[in-house]
Amino acid sequence: MLPHSNKKGRFQRTDLFRRLSGMKRLLPEVLVGAVLLAAAGAVVLGALGVGLPSDSELLKRAGKALERRDFKETVIWTRKVLRHSPENREAGMLLVRAYAGMETLGPMVAILDQLAPFDRPVHAPAHLLRAKMILSGGGDGGVMKEAAAKALDLAHEALASHRTGEPVADEVHAMRARLFAASGDWENAHEAVSEIADAPGKRPVKMSQLQVLVAIAKDQRSRRAGDFRPWLETVVRALHLEPADLDATSELIAGCRTWRFLPGFQENARAALEAKRLTGLVLLLDGLEALSGGRQDEAVRRLEQAHSLIPGNPVLANNLASLIGCRITGAEPKRALAIIDGVLAKHPGNADFLDTRGHVLLKLERNQEAALVLEQALALFPRADTHLALAEAYTRLGSMDKAKLHQEAALRGEKPQATQEKSK
Repeated sequence: MLPHSNKKGRFQRTDLFRRLSGMKRLLPEVLVGAVLLAAAGAVVLGALGVGLPSDSELLKRAGKALERRDFKETVIWTRKVLRHSPENREAGMLLVRAYAGMETLGPMVAILDQLAPFDRPVHAPAHLLRAKMILSGGGDGGVMKEAAAKALDLAHEALASHRTGEPVADEVHAMRARLFAASGDWENAHEAVSEIADAPGKRPVKMSQLQVLVAIAKDQRSRRAGDFRPWLETVVRALHLEPADLDATSELIAGCRTWRFLPGFQENARAALEAKRLTGLVLLLDGLEALSGGRQDEAVRRLEQAHSLIPGNPVLANNLASLIGCRITGAEPKRALAIIDGVLAKHPGNADFLDTRGHVLLKLERNQEAALVLEQALALFPRADTHLALAEAYTRLGSMDKAKLHQEAALRGEKPQATQEKSK
């Protein structure tokens, strides 16, 4: 039997249960009131502009979504911006890219027509984007290039009329230069490149600029055989941008071979390089000149000095490795292999560099490796020296039939049949 006090406690619990039940019945009304209060607060804050993401925050979200290739989310954020800021060009550009990613061409073209119309300069980044899309679209090459050139001209005009430090300026100039160069309009290509270099406060698009300058230099060398001065100015300008560039250095050597016996050429070339403090390249030319004259010790000394100044120049490193690795006396094939391996790590698949490595391996009597590397070099670019080196490698390996094929091919100046089939 329970004590009397427990009965009183039971009455107290019953009363508490009744109160809780009453509150439970009122709970929906309380929640509705809270929701209405929160909604009213949101309206007030929204009217004050408090608590909502800013345009910059929405654009940041859109940009991140575009990076993830979440095009639908990009559209959502950009539309929110454009709803109350319809002239926001950054949002329009993001929307164009999102529609392009979804291949929704109708809306994309409509927005692009507003941002980058074909009848007047409006927004340089949009005109640049239109040019890129045109060039990537295929179709009639001539028509596409003409349309892209028109878009780039409008971008150029927009840059000229709205000097706002547009970050795409260098890219516009570089693309125009490439199109001019492709059509053989070297004068305008050169002018476009000059705009890249002269734009104040901007970082040049160096590789694009280099490619155009080297293309101009090659054209000048082929068309103006008797006049080296325009070529020299162009190639030195390219090398001043990047003294270790493979193509620019190769063009320098090609020009020196073309004009080396022309009166005044060597003096002018040396003076032009030294004026830009390109001493390493002067030493490279001195080393190659000494090598062609049979002065190997002097050539090694000059190339060593040049390599210490511009160790990243692959043409220079290749010539040094070839000389010190394969010379008759005083050869250093192990050091030469380390140098040429460093070059190939950055420029794999280059026939000249593979050929040098094959010759150095042959000097080290690593004959099987030498044969493999020399075959790779030969497949890329056939030459008599490579055939002769392969003949020696296969002779050492006891493959006399292959050795004979390469000996005969060296004499004829062509690939042996077996090599032709392998490289197809």
